[in-house]
Amino acid sequence: AYAPGTGFFPRPTGTVKGLVLLVDFSDQAGAFSQQEISDWLNLEGYSEFGCNGSVRDFFHDMSNGIVDLQSTVSAYYRARNTKAYYEGGAGYERADELLNEVIAAADPDIDFSEYDNDGDGKTESISIVYAGPSVTWGQGLWPHSGWLGQQHDGVTVSRYQMTNMGDSLSLYVFSHETGHMLFGWPDLYGFGDYCLMGNYMDPTNPVPANDFFRADQGWIALTDITAMTNATFAASAGGTGYRYVNPARPEELFFWSNVQNTGRWGVLAGGGLLMLHYDGAIEGNNPPNPLELAVVQADGQKDLDATTWPSPGSDANDYFQAGYNAEFSSTTSPNSNWSDGSGSGLRVYA
Repeated sequence: AYAPGTGFFPRPTGTVKGLVLLVDFSDQAGAFSQQEISDWLNLEGYSEFGCNGSVRDFFHDMSNGIVDLQSTVSAYYRARNTKAYYEGGAGYERADELLNEVIAAADPDIDFSEYDNDGDGKTESISIVYAGPSVTWGQGLWPHSGWLGQQHDGVTVSRYQMTNMGDSLSLYVFSHETGHMLFGWPDLYGFGDYCLMGNYMDPTNPVPANDFFRADQGWIALTDITAMTNATFAASAGGTGYRYVNPARPEELFFWSNVQNTGRWGVLAGGGLLMLHYDGAIEGNNPPNPLELAVVQADGQKDLDATTWPSPGSDANDYFQAGYNAEFSSTTSPNSNWSDGSGSGLRVYA
């Protein structure tokens, strides 16, 4: 079952049924069959093109088994116009044209109410997967997520995402756009490789959502730290996340967890305590401006948040760890002060 909870973002749980509508063009045929696309999205242990599992496997592992994304894949729809036509325009207006065209064509054969997983009158997961490459950032059919708001079969066809299939199948782009669509996660520019919503890292074995997002979903345990806490904790890799909230501004907090470069995090350099700073009063991540969600880089260099797409996207010195930078407090650099410069009182040390 799919049920919303409380937190920063929507929290789907259990089986989430998604609809995937395939599209090709007179000037760009699809490179893969309907069954091959279904396997990429659903097959346990999928390994074609070097993928570390299917999209379903990725979300299952990332959520510690809490989310089971099951995608129903349609037959191909041949678009009215060429792919070259839809790639034109100044923004996404021709992608919107294709979206409306595909939904209208699917309506007689699809019961969209089956994709209202929580019974709130809105679908949660409608995806368009189109033939060919992505071309121009922010224009035409460039992969993106958005709102539709049409009424079909007694429900609102609401959130959707659009992803290209190209000539190979990988995990990052479809999963990233699903992160927007299904969980409401924002793009994390200036965040490097530390999150699915950040850099375009290894496309076949992308890093999952960061642990702040995962704890918000209830996928990992969360321990709240207060000014009265004076305790020793053993932070295990992939285990509990720790949160310290600003009592004067509850929309601001520090969050940390033990992140190691193994398994689905294998692309990362190094490991240790990864410290994050969240300030909900800042709208989005727009480097080099202050970020809504930032990695507090233990070396104090601020390499990540200086640019939209930092390269390299991770650094062993970004972590707090024994033997290198073993303390985060008001007297260290970086320090544990709040956004307004006032002391938080937080001290984390090995």
